[in-house]
Amino acid sequence: MLERMLTVAVFLFFFWPAQAATIFVPDNQPTLQDAINAAVDGDTVIVRPGTYLETVNFGPSGVPKAIKVKSERGPAVTTIDGGQSDHVVSFISGEGLNSVLEGFTVTNGKSGIYCRSSSPSIIKNIITGNKTFFDGGGIVCIYSNANIVGNIISGNEAYYSGGGIDCHSASPSIVHNFISANRAFEYGGGGIYCYASASPIIFDNIITGNVADDYGGGVYCRDGSSPGIINNIIARNKASYIGGGICCREGSSPSITNNKVSENFSDSFGGGIACRDTSSPRISNTTIYRNRASTRGGGIYTYKGSTSLTNTICYDNSSPSGSEIYVESGDPPVSYCNVKGGWPGLGNIDADPLFANPLYGDFHITWNSPCRNSGNDSYVTMLTDFEGDPRIHDGRVDMGADEFYPHLYSFGDVVPGGSFSLRIIGTPSTPAILALGSGVQDPPSSTLYGDLYLQLPLLQTIFLGPIPPEGLRHLTVSVPSSWIPGEEKPMQALCGLLGSPGSVLTNLLVLTVQ
Repeated sequence: MLERMLTVAVFLFFFWPAQAATIFVPDNQPTLQDAINAAVDGDTVIVRPGTYLETVNFGPSGVPKAIKVKSERGPAVTTIDGGQSDHVVSFISGEGLNSVLEGFTVTNGKSGIYCRSSSPSIIKNIITGNKTFFDGGGIVCIYSNANIVGNIISGNEAYYSGGGIDCHSASPSIVHNFISANRAFEYGGGGIYCYASASPIIFDNIITGNVADDYGGGVYCRDGSSPGIINNIIARNKASYIGGGICCREGSSPSITNNKVSENFSDSFGGGIACRDTSSPRISNTTIYRNRASTRGGGIYTYKGSTSLTNTICYDNSSPSGSEIYVESGDPPVSYCNVKGGWPGLGNIDADPLFANPLYGDFHITWNSPCRNSGNDSYVTMLTDFEGDPRIHDGRVDMGADEFYPHLYSFGDVVPGGSFSLRIIGTPSTPAILALGSGVQDPPSSTLYGDLYLQLPLLQTIFLGPIPPEGLRHLTVSVPSSWIPGEEKPMQALCGLLGSPGSVLTNLLVLTVQ
């Protein structure tokens, strides 16, 4: 019996899976690097608030650590400061998606985060104030399929390329990030640079205010890079040479779908999008509005490529030559597009798109827009529009990034005692009911009217009356002084009445009190 018990004990010691540990910094280990060195796969490192003056390597001695390193209270109060001595955080030992960095301000490095032959998860960080004399001020991805989600990547600089994110032979997923005020000097790609990168995913980001002293203020694709550029806001970026918003060169063939490309500027060619040198981007269901170029192609510039343009709005752009589209050579197919001034091609129109409020970035089309039900269903590549509403709705696809569908959204900060703008898109004359919930159901409940996200019972319902003829109800909402900063207020609207056929629930809108 004793021999058997000893055998079982030895087996359990060597083969029973170890329990994952939680290591606190500085409680259990004084620095992040000490904690990473002590951790084993599956462990979690929790970092208390403070500023940590160090650089961090997830693979000490060349051995990758499949661990999560997470701040306790978020990036606003937890900083890793590299002191300009090296990359602040390095993944260079073959780390995978289970190597996670979450919730830090990453600053003052020769690149904020450096990924080579590694594909970590980089989640909800603030990556700012990093400066490199090479490539990639904020994040560098070389032979990397990193998962880059929910970060603020702002105020970084690269001497050569990729002020915000630099991709070399890499296919990262770049999703839900705010990429702003980054700069690339010598080659370009103020916000994102893709070089020889077959299939990065650039999805649902805000890419704004970035600067390139050469090509691609917002996004620059070259040497066969073919990212999916989908559902992004690409606005107010600048290129000193070509492609204020997006530049495609040297055999690049990105898919550019459901984007809002507005108010970008090129000091030469292609204020919104520039395509040249055998590039062949496919642009569909995109809104290209009020971009500027100093010489040619305010909206789009093409040269020696095979750009295609479908179901797209190109309107109110400006340039001395070719305000909307300038073709240096070739004959790009343009069909089912709204182009100001007109353009030859099947299904093209020239008419005011009747946006809700374009000067404030509101590119929802209204009920009477000539772009509604005017596209070609055969060219639809996404089953939703830029904000997740169903595409196709009401029989035929719409032109531009927006599909006309009941939708609830807001403008302005929610501050106790202040006010903000709440808007509902819906069919004219349809009554609208706004509901405020106590929480959010995940997953939502399926109803006759669509998915209900609000927890029951509802805190409040407000009858808003019928939606006006333009299909847009605009409300100014006073914020109760009793609302507490940091609270979340979930809302949803019903377009139509309970029990009425055709009534539709809108999306969930969650407001955070400032």
